[in-house]
Amino acid sequence: MRETPAQKPATSNRHGFTIIEALIATAIFSVAATLIVGIMVSAIRVRRKIGDIQRVQDTARFGTELITKEMRVGDTFRLDQTTCGIGAPETEIYFITYNNITDAREQRIYFLNAAGVIMRITAPETPALNNSACPSALAFTPDSIAIESLRFRLRGQTPGPTDGQPYVTIALTARAANPAVASASRMRTQTMIVQRLRDL
Repeated sequence: MRETPAQKPATSNRHGFTIIEALIATAIFSVAATLIVGIMVSAIRVRRKIGDIQRVQDTARFGTELITKEMRVGDTFRLDQTTCGIGAPETEIYFITYNNITDAREQRIYFLNAAGVIMRITAPETPALNNSACPSALAFTPDSIAIESLRFRLRGQTPGPTDGQPYVTIALTARAANPAVASASRMRTQTMIVQRLRDL
């Protein structure tokens, strides 16, 4: 009979992770997690910037459209009626407009204050507004928007058959009040309004 060699004990083919493999896997996971978090933070910042830019554009459009609507049915345009604003020329306009809700004529003054906010004064047609009306001015633009410049150019305001028709050009520069996106959000807009009713 033949002798068989002694059988070796079976060894397991299963191996655990070595400490080196665990460290490499942890490092790869950490790098991937850092990259993903960085991308998410960047996306949130971009979303905020886009929101600020959109807010500036919407505010500038809404503001000029409302002023335009009131001016079209207005008359008696004058620049710098009071000294409520910053005092620079052509930064304040006065006119009388028609309010179709109250079915009455009303005085309006729009001006830019030193804080970069467009202010609005509304009053009945009489008595005429003056500097005593300044404290009653309400903010027309939100705090999240800074108005860098506001100019009203008025032409043809002297009544008569040869004056042409009174028209106002509004030039507005606005930006987000948030300094992080101020330069990226700057917007300039200009519009011209012609008085609808002929003043003869």
